[in-house]
Amino acid sequence: MRVLVVLFALLLIIMPVAAQNDAPANNRPALLRVLSAAPDTPDIRNAPIIASFVDYRAALASHGINAPASFAALENLSRDAQSNLIQSLPTTGPESLLRSFLLLGDMPSVMGFDFFDIAQAAEIGAVPNSAVLLTGDFDPEAVTTAHIARGYTEQPDDSGTLLCSADGCEDGDGMNLANRLEANPFGGNLGQSQPLVVSDQRILNTRSFPLLRQMSEAAQGRIPSLADAKDVQAVANILAYRTYVNGVVLVSPATISILDATASSGRFSNFMGRLQALPPLPAYSLVAISYTADETYAYGDVLLIYPTLDSASRAYESLTARLEVVESVTIQGRTIQQLLDETGEFVLPQVVTDEKTNLSAVQFTVRVPLDEAEPADFARPFAVFYRMLVQRDTVLFIPTE
Repeated sequence: MRVLVVLFALLLIIMPVAAQNDAPANNRPALLRVLSAAPDTPDIRNAPIIASFVDYRAALASHGINAPASFAALENLSRDAQSNLIQSLPTTGPESLLRSFLLLGDMPSVMGFDFFDIAQAAEIGAVPNSAVLLTGDFDPEAVTTAHIARGYTEQPDDSGTLLCSADGCEDGDGMNLANRLEANPFGGNLGQSQPLVVSDQRILNTRSFPLLRQMSEAAQGRIPSLADAKDVQAVANILAYRTYVNGVVLVSPATISILDATASSGRFSNFMGRLQALPPLPAYSLVAISYTADETYAYGDVLLIYPTLDSASRAYESLTARLEVVESVTIQGRTIQQLLDETGEFVLPQVVTDEKTNLSAVQFTVRVPLDEAEPADFARPFAVFYRMLVQRDTVLFIPTE
């Protein structure tokens, strides 16, 4: 594959991202619109993965696919068309929506909405304090009717209609395998009857009723949301200059070091010894792994968010030095740069500054040309970075300062 090498040996290139302060709420990046109902609390921030976001409509559009009007319409497509569409759906967002995707044809009768009513979605936190947020075009009356048919009760909520099982809003964690419903992405695989809040543009769901109340409060602007956080805003603003932001995973910085120490066991001290001999890497406030595209390329990015341009610039110096010597934990004898070069066109790190938040980031990018890749390969650049996280192969990003 071609490898694009961008050299910064003589001059560190700083790329500003223009401010978007005056953008109306409906023009905000989709990531921020969804996370405006995600409470910015310690339980959420301390989860290994803070949030996993997906934009289904952007992803399909980036593949040149028109979203079907419904799941039934999908089933009427040719087998090849169905396969292309399914392969185009990112694996980010709520795991439950893709786990039983082929069984979601019954979702309209079970849930009162169709999979293709969902425009964007996110999963936040970790069990038992995890939640699902959906945005799109919903019919609250249809959702309410479908849930009442399953024994739910309704009551008004400032964010929409609150729906709870007959056993109460606090019983979302109870399991009844006799009531398993794979077409119910809200705990249906475990026979759970989780509470939810529905409006015409948003559905909020979690097994934890206290968390659902916090989500409702965040949606109304009564408590801080992740969308209010400057580091999350910086991620959204930096990525907004790509035509399609298909998926974003926000990762707690603590996750990086913890996972590496577990994965490398006896080799960990050896890795750390190598890192200590290189320029130190300053601590960052947030890690983002993204899957984006434009008319020419599909991209995978890692963003490390820093409070100042100076700290991001020092991080750049550290990371460029590390790339050539840090080896993969899972594939011995191979440097991280070698692995990235084999994935696509690897662009060496650059520093970007978001003018709206005044935060800076070090950005890693791998890209594949759309005219040289099969549609199934579009997500490959994202997958290489996400695999590093899942396989605990993140020595490259361990802070040493």
